[in-house]
Amino acid sequence: MEEKTLSNEEQVILNDSNSNHSLDQWLEDCWHASSIEMDCEVQEKLFETIKSRQSFKEKRPSSPLGVGAHQIYLKISRYAAILALMCLTGLCVYYYMERTMTIKDLVVTVNKGQKTNVTLPDGSLVWINSDSKLSYGSRFDTKERFVILEGEAYFDVAYDKNRPFIVEAKGMRIKVHGTEFNVNTKREKMSVSLFSGSISLQYENKEGLIKPGEVAYCSIADNTMEIMRKDIRLTALWTRDYLQFEGQSFKEIAPFLSEWYGVEIIADSSLSQKEAYTFTLKNESLEEVLKMMSMINPISYKYEGIDRIRVFPSKKNNH
Repeated sequence: MEEKTLSNEEQVILNDSNSNHSLDQWLEDCWHASSIEMDCEVQEKLFETIKSRQSFKEKRPSSPLGVGAHQIYLKISRYAAILALMCLTGLCVYYYMERTMTIKDLVVTVNKGQKTNVTLPDGSLVWINSDSKLSYGSRFDTKERFVILEGEAYFDVAYDKNRPFIVEAKGMRIKVHGTEFNVNTKREKMSVSLFSGSISLQYENKEGLIKPGEVAYCSIADNTMEIMRKDIRLTALWTRDYLQFEGQSFKEIAPFLSEWYGVEIIADSSLSQKEAYTFTLKNESLEEVLKMMSMINPISYKYEGIDRIRVFPSKKNNH
């Protein structure tokens, strides 16, 4: 039988196909290296390409006889494989970049003496109090709605049974699906007050379920958690344009005035708990409020720095 002489081009293609170990090895390395980060669908496509190349090598004729048409097929297949590799490489790079790029959190910072409100991507409303910070974005996605709070904020969470709303605040982890609650981490005893719905709260090794009208106190000093029923009406008054007090002592009112005006107001231990105040605060300055309170029950005050005031019984009240 007469042997058919191969052209130089056909001989190069045949030699390349016989010694194409490096190309196959690159494909296998790419598949193994990407098996952790790569999407299952992309893995499957790349694996099928590797498998088809191995199968093609096994079926390739060992003799150069009668390979004319086959060599043309080889040439076309080689270009097709290169094109497929380019596409798969592009998919690998795209997927890798999509997985490794970190979405930066959006941070809302509120200075002392100010407050603001924001609407989150899911429609939830958040009022952020003075000297507080709210971060969200990198984990606010299709699986969960995750935010980080430093300070105090009031949440009105849009209901979504498939995506829990999670607030992480100074060691506390609050999980809800749709509800209204206030979180305060500024004091030694952090608090979560619930207005509607339900909340599951985790702190250290403890977990509790909070019902409307209840407040959970988490102590930083001894890592304890306590849930009790309490009048929570005053808790979120700061989100409005006024503060209202009825029959409360100065020591009870002082923390709210501190938050409202962004200064530290200290109630001296000598102040009487029996002296009560009833008034509504809107746009009055702190000086005006203190003067008004001194007219109800004699008190005096003095500044101990730029943002610190101490209130004590007026000398007029001493006999």
